[in-house]
Amino acid sequence: MKKNLLLDLNNLYSRVKYAVHESDTKMYVSLVCNGVFNMIRESYNRFTPDNVIAFCDGHQSWRKNYYPRYKANRKKKDQTPKEIEQDEAALEFLRNELVPLLKEKTAIPVIDGESLEADDLIATFVFDHRDDYNVIATTDNDFVQLLDAKTVLYNSMTSRLITCAGVYDLAIKRPIMFTIKDGKITTGKLATVVDKDMPMTPYTDWIEYALFMKCIRGDASDNIESAYPRAPEKSSKNRIGLREAFESRYGDGYAWNSMMKSTWKDLVGQEYLVETQYLRNKKLIDLKELPEELRTAARGYIKMQLEKEAPHGITMYLSKFLNKYECMRLLQELPSFSKIFTKGYCE
Repeated sequence: MKKNLLLDLNNLYSRVKYAVHESDTKMYVSLVCNGVFNMIRESYNRFTPDNVIAFCDGHQSWRKNYYPRYKANRKKKDQTPKEIEQDEAALEFLRNELVPLLKEKTAIPVIDGESLEADDLIATFVFDHRDDYNVIATTDNDFVQLLDAKTVLYNSMTSRLITCAGVYDLAIKRPIMFTIKDGKITTGKLATVVDKDMPMTPYTDWIEYALFMKCIRGDASDNIESAYPRAPEKSSKNRIGLREAFESRYGDGYAWNSMMKSTWKDLVGQEYLVETQYLRNKKLIDLKELPEELRTAARGYIKMQLEKEAPHGITMYLSKFLNKYECMRLLQELPSFSKIFTKGYCE
């Protein structure tokens, strides 16, 4: 069984970018470069994988065509001119410097594809490599739905590992309590360590429930609207709650059907059927719902990169790149990066 480290490169870049505070734009990009390389190395050293594979967003997600409001809230209207300048410089670094370096000058596969997001490509890889042990390096809760006995999520910024059995803080080597809020995992500001008599997860079916809740609640960060605004999670005397509806879906189905056939109105009086809105959100959020023609395309992009030949002079290219961005500490530690980027994919 192979162990694969799957890098959600856009996510790692975004997390580093928002953590960096520097007024000088050139230094800002240098610090972003430092941060991304350090996160990759930390994840590699933590798991010592057989394979490292990077995944990136392609141009214009298919979700935008299906749902035009998708991510339409990600505007720059609240940013200062300096913040816009730094954002653009960092994005230029990612798209035109870092991704081409990794794709063309290193041995690791770097997978992207027209109309596909990294989420789609990672999910496709995981679905097709269920016999491998897959570690997804990301902070994105969208991947919780992929968890199983051989697929885990790792956040190198918090040293937390999310598995189907629960959430572990690897820094203290203990499991911690978590809840599911609007389909996302939350541990609170002060994590509570799980004692021996406490349950590891809030529900036995928590992974499927988290996906259901996200499809109902929507995703504000992606501008996906709720399928059933203000619907309570717990049932009351006069109203069926989301948990009851979820639990009935494979039983008598009464609560599930009652919820799905409910309607609600927005502020201007437009009426919506919950089922229609839920199915729309499920198509956007559930990674199993990728249209078949795009799944086929994703497999083609993955195959092409897994078969790529390693170029010569990888260490030299890395050295020039890190020197260009004045990553002097990383240059001193170059051998630790060479061992990551000179090893190609092996079945």
